Amino acid sequence: MSNLHRLQWIDAQIRAHRYPNAKGLAAEFEISRRQALRDFEYLRDSLGAPLTYSAQHRGFTYSSEAFTLPGPYVTAEQRTFLGRLAAYYSDVARHDARAAGTYATMAALLERLGGGGAAAPPPVPMPAPIRPFRAILQRQGGAPPTSLEPYWRGDCHFEFTDPRAFLCALLTSWMPCRIEWPLWLREQLEAYLQKTIAVQNEVTRHVTTPLVSSPRPTSSERMIPMTKRIETPARYEPNWTSYAGATYGVLKAAGMLDQDHDWFMGVSGMAFHLIMHEDCCISSATVYDWDYEHRAALERMGVLSEVLGAMPDSPTFDAACKRAVANIKASLDRGVGVVVWGIDTGEFGVIYGYDDDDGVFLADGVGKFGPGSNPVLYENIGRTFGDAPILHYQIPIERVAVDLDKAYRSSLQYYVRHMESQQHVCAPYQAGIKAYDNWIGALERGKFQSVGLLYNLTVYASAKWQASHYMQFLAESWRGLPALAETADLFERIAGVYKQMLDAAGHDLHQPPFMWPEVTPDQAAALLPLVRQARALEVEAVTLVKAALA
Repeated sequence: MSNLHRLQWIDAQIRAHRYPNAKGLAAEFEISRRQALRDFEYLRDSLGAPLTYSAQHRGFTYSSEAFTLPGPYVTAEQRTFLGRLAAYYSDVARHDARAAGTYATMAALLERLGGGGAAAPPPVPMPAPIRPFRAILQRQGGAPPTSLEPYWRGDCHFEFTDPRAFLCALLTSWMPCRIEWPLWLREQLEAYLQKTIAVQNEVTRHVTTPLVSSPRPTSSERMIPMTKRIETPARYEPNWTSYAGATYGVLKAAGMLDQDHDWFMGVSGMAFHLIMHEDCCISSATVYDWDYEHRAALERMGVLSEVLGAMPDSPTFDAACKRAVANIKASLDRGVGVVVWGIDTGEFGVIYGYDDDDGVFLADGVGKFGPGSNPVLYENIGRTFGDAPILHYQIPIERVAVDLDKAYRSSLQYYVRHMESQQHVCAPYQAGIKAYDNWIGALERGKFQSVGLLYNLTVYASAKWQASHYMQFLAESWRGLPALAETADLFERIAGVYKQMLDAAGHDLHQPPFMWPEVTPDQAAALLPLVRQARALEVEAVTLVKAALA
């Protein structure tokens, strides 16, 4: 193959309108004129470059600007892998309306990197489809009411994927029955009825009659051995950063953390996260290197943890999911909950127990602020988030003594690194100061996802107040660095600007995201100077923190 550097030189010369020729190439790289001619022939005949010779300029040019030099390190195997990823993200874009633009952009980029236009890549191996929940209801014979027919599988057996929809259909059916199995479904119904005391007594009498003896399904029917039920005290703690809420709840319950939420957010670095898509996509707050960031967040406070996971296009995805069941149960057996992605929705949550009789993990997440969190079938671990399933879980192992001076200093160093990030793991997203640039650009263009804009604003406004409280704590209690009082005041001012942003957007934090109104052009115009002000203050804060660290 012709020398890569010479090909790149030819391409650069042509794009600069310098009309390279064999004589100039030979002189530049000290090669023979025959070898230089072979480079031009290889570029034209093997790489398909639209080379034409200009007699007027005595050199070569391109007849079309559309040609691009192929990437130097993309092998045939890598092109196949990039093609698979492009096909996968194209499929995700068709199923995820909220982030379709982002996924389509990623698919186009991956296709271009893989050479595009070549033979269609082999189909992406996807994980097995999500399995439905099953329930046994003791009831009178005959067909159930119309509202329950979609779930009926004959006799007393029912299947469903959405427990809330099934319970709603059950309550509105007025069918006298008892939930015999699974136990978690009966408990969820009882909890729901306790929250809605106004439910008619007749419904309560029909559905929550005390359990009577009835044969439970055999282990062969459920394919899960009947052994035991384990619960730990770990629960999700309210936080707009769902990873932080889940992790704090797990560590607190396990006795590995005795500080407050603001301290945890600061030392872990989660309070300093600021990531924004160029169109303010709702996924912005969760697009970062989970494996590295989550492990490092706990290491700073002296907690050893295992972060494990797999992507759905991996040939070992199914094996990783099976292994996850054993790993998570082992952690629960020693009394430690597990942080898991995809609890209730595309958020992090806590697995706090398991029930072998029902074949489920007991979960707690953002669903607790509504009807309640759904359990996760063993077979569905890693598959719970729609058409883009990802297996990701973190198991705390042990807390060791840590030098708090180093921990605090490390958290501030992380803040500086994050804010000065020059590139992000995914091109349409940026972190730190550049995230502000994406945010400002979206507002200036008037091209942004309204729900994404409000969601990200909410997450970061909450985080900025927690960062402000953490910096105030350091200024008052930590003697490791002097002159932090001014920095703490600046962080408080930044948090105050974010509060003004919420007010400018007319944002009601008590409403669920699906009820948030569209951001109007006037609201976007009011947000723009505030985002610019927050950016300027953040730049100043980075300068102060760097000076203190120095």
